[in-house]
Amino acid sequence: MAVSNAAGSIYDRLFVLDLDRCLITDKAYALLDDVILESGVVDLQLFQEARQKREASGGTFDSIGWLSTHGGLDEHLHKELLDQYIAKAKQLDEDALLAPGARALITNLTQCSIPHLIMTYGGVAHQEAKIKAAGLEDVPYIIVGHKNKALSTNEWWDESAGLYITKLGDHIIQARMVVLIDDKAAAFTGLLPPPLARGYWVQSIHLLPSQAGEVPENVTPVKKLEDIIEYEALDA
Repeated sequence: MAVSNAAGSIYDRLFVLDLDRCLITDKAYALLDDVILESGVVDLQLFQEARQKREASGGTFDSIGWLSTHGGLDEHLHKELLDQYIAKAKQLDEDALLAPGARALITNLTQCSIPHLIMTYGGVAHQEAKIKAAGLEDVPYIIVGHKNKALSTNEWWDESAGLYITKLGDHIIQARMVVLIDDKAAAFTGLLPPPLARGYWVQSIHLLPSQAGEVPENVTPVKKLEDIIEYEALDA
């Protein structure tokens, strides 16, 4: 990322971007499922039943996690499948796994010198593979162990300094405000009030059970990422 923080610069905004069903689409999961099924290491019927059950509840099916539990997936095969997944993704059209507007949002943030990072929930190897497959490996990222992203960003708030302070790569970032972008209402629970934070709730046409819920007043529902570029005046 092109942003640095020389001489203790303070930024107006720090953007925190969700990965699953926000920056990337369901194509990213389907492609990994294809790789697993093509490998022949899993029972097709059991795999499909597990995926359907998980998705019916509104969750994202962690195919690698399921395989590790039910298929005796060893470390070598785990890595091999993820490597195949990344390689197969790289054969697709550029940004094929990204949501519309995702690349434009990241590009505009970079060109406007606004610090940003991906914050995603899930297994480390699984999430890292999706980030690489989607071509987002140059964006700093944090993998957290829960879905409440606001809880994580609140930990960066330094009351005495009146700033969010965190580290992106080799740089200490200080910002007056966090802008949290996610597809799940639960991500925004406890988000600090304005002017310390605001959020954008990216909604699909039909909200899944895992995405629905109540959000604070400083969270704006949007249908597409391009709306955020307009609302935040990010046209580079």
